[in-house]
Amino acid sequence: MPLLLRSLLLGAIFSIIIDLVINFFYKVSVHTTVAGMMPGNILTLMIIDPSMTVSILIAVILAATLVGLVRWWLGAHTSGQIFLGYSIGISMQLIAYLILGSA
Repeated sequence: MPLLLRSLLLGAIFSIIIDLVINFFYKVSVHTTVAGMMPGNILTLMIIDPSMTVSILIAVILAATLVGLVRWWLGAHTSGQIFLGYSIGISMQLIAYLILGSA
């Protein structure tokens, strides 16, 4: 299985587990966690292949931002819950790549 796909799956597992644990104490937006995984995965791809263009990253960030704005507009989450979801999604993708890339 390619490194990028293994990294995506491991990052998704880490994100789900962390969201589950945090949701016992504080509400986290799982939608924005998943939306944050997109830029995290593109950043990982940019690390693997430096010839990737930044325009793809910008498009993915705009799509992820739209998810967060809709969740906020619907009143489902506060901005803190949304930003926490983004930070978990992005960081877990990068951590998963660091774990698998060094192995």
